[in-house]
Amino acid sequence: MDASDRRRTWTGRVLRDAAAERRADIEFWKRLTPNERLALVWDLTLEAEALRTGRAEVPRLQRSVTRVLRA
Repeated sequence: MDASDRRRTWTGRVLRDAAAERRADIEFWKRLTPNERLALVWDLTLEAEALRTGRAEVPRLQRSVTRVLRA
């Protein structure tokens, strides 16, 4: 999908207050399928990782181990 295709699917609106913004946000996420939501959240995860580390890499699972002893 190139930029002109993306622009054809964009939605714009004027929101006058925070409550309207919140409703529009909820409406947007409800229109998506679970797979689309997951894909968008994954994109956000990768962007956050790039901002945090300066590298656009897939985050790895933390491998530290802790042992809990009951007294």
